[in-house]
Amino acid sequence: MTTREAQIAQFIDRHYEYRNTPIALENYLYNEAKLSSSAIRVFLEYWRLGKMEGSWQCNISAETLQERLGISRSSVERANRALIDASLIHRVNNGKSSLDPFRQRVSTTKILFPKKLLQYVAHERYRSDLKSDPKKGLLSFAKSLADEQSVAPPDKLQIEIKTVRRILNSKLHLTQDIEHFAAQVSWSILHGDMATEAYGSVDKAINTAVGLFRSNQWGEPRGMKEMHPTWAPSPDISVHAF
Repeated sequence: MTTREAQIAQFIDRHYEYRNTPIALENYLYNEAKLSSSAIRVFLEYWRLGKMEGSWQCNISAETLQERLGISRSSVERANRALIDASLIHRVNNGKSSLDPFRQRVSTTKILFPKKLLQYVAHERYRSDLKSDPKKGLLSFAKSLADEQSVAPPDKLQIEIKTVRRILNSKLHLTQDIEHFAAQVSWSILHGDMATEAYGSVDKAINTAVGLFRSNQWGEPRGMKEMHPTWAPSPDISVHAF
């Protein structure tokens, strides 16, 4: 390398942002998760921002990602769906803007650590400056995750019953709009932005949804039509709810 090239390298190194991602994680994304290049780039940006925040979560719009990464809006949306399906991120819908009710707030994206990622990374090469192998610690995390994931998932009908009861508050007049709202809440909790991991419990997620509904800030969950176009209220929900 010439002196001039060395100066250029040092200049770039000193002035531009680093992603600073563990090689083991990148190997998992490319070799095991089988994600598209766009999905990997979107995830690595979430990782970089989450690390900068210190909370492993961030708020960045699809438009900003599109501009920053030089990919299309549809590629960002496909990437988000793929990362959700791979259990690598969870996205929380933050509702409508208080300043502009027609504008959606930017969703919060949280980094997740699925069991198979931890198992994969545990067998990768670790940093040479460490005194002990981190494999045991990672596998312990993987075991605790497996125990948590063995708990039965929330039931669709039960979510819809609770939602209907919460929204009606002992009144017996169940409209079709409320039935469809309850179905949207069950989808959002089971497959969308309101998973119990983010809200702590099904009840807290339902309370949030009902609050948004009552303040006219609830909208159809993002991705619901594309992922489950036939999703509908549970049969005879009115019979079970009262």
